[in-house]
Amino acid sequence: MEIENFKRELEIIRSHGFNPIGVSSLACVETFIFETEEEANHAHELLEVEKELIRAWWYSREGFQEALKWVEEMYNGKYKPTYLFF
Repeated sequence: MEIENFKRELEIIRSHGFNPIGVSSLACVETFIFETEEEANHAHELLEVEKELIRAWWYSREGFQEALKWVEEMYNGKYKPTYLFF
């Protein structure tokens, strides 16, 4: 996974005042990670629901860690998602 794959979406997210701390391709879905659940929810509402600019999964740092565990359990440990924090 390369950060270049997320360049367009990261530009949109940042231009709307959000500050993602990481990205992932979680079960083949672009995923954006934020420090707080509040910021993740706000970014989702504005950029996906209202403006329909990005379709993705939106997580807080803590929520993403829970999602990682869920995905790994769902695939019996055979699928290890890739992710980058910055």
